[in-house]
This record gives sequence, C-alpha cells and structure tokens, in this order.
Amino acid sequence: MLDITLELKNTILDTFKIDKDEITIGRNSANDITIDNLAVSDRHARIVRDKTGYYLEDLGSTNGTLVDGRQITRIGLGPQQEVTIGKHTLDVRTTGSKDASSDFARTMKIDRS
Repeated sequence: MLDITLELKNTILDTFKIDKDEITIGRNSANDITIDNLAVSDRHARIVRDKTGYYLEDLGSTNGTLVDGRQITRIGLGPQQEVTIGKHTLDVRTTGSKDASSDFARTMKIDRS
C-alpha cells in the first residue's frame, strides 16, 4: 500500500491511498495521479510493485523525475521518499511492504552441508 501526498510550495493539494501493482503519474487525466502543470509530461513516471517492493521509474519525461533531490531513471523506493515532478512534490510512504532498495545491500548465506 502506498500513501502519497501531492504538494505544491508546501501546500497539500491531494492525498492518495493506493494499493495497485502499477501507478501512473502525469498531466493526462488517464493517470492514477494527475498533475495539471505544463512542466509535467502526459505520462511522466510510474510506480511499480513487484515481489521485492516498489520501484519508481521515469518514463522518458521532458523535465525528469527526482528522488530526494537526485535525478533518477529507475530506483527502488524505501519507506519514505520525496519525489519531485516539475514543481510538485510527492511524499511517498510505503506501508506493509518490504523496502525494495534493501535487497541490494544484503547477501544470503547458503548452507552447503
């Protein structure tokens, strides 16, 4: 489950509780989260859930997608991330799921006996 807060200049515009395997974000009203601003592409980014957690992916947008101030192409989402699309901020919180980025830092010990 994702809890997402959409903000512009520290003003909350909308909140979302979404439990889907794919969430699209963009200017087009067909997206799950619509941001009506010319700095946002029609299909700007998407959040995908797989067996390891959630990933955010930029969909080749004109102005890019930032996570915690860094421009990304694709990134695993932790429990709380700040996503910037155009001049808007999305506070994305994952609930009841594994941190997708944590798998990259772990190694599994294999019992060879």
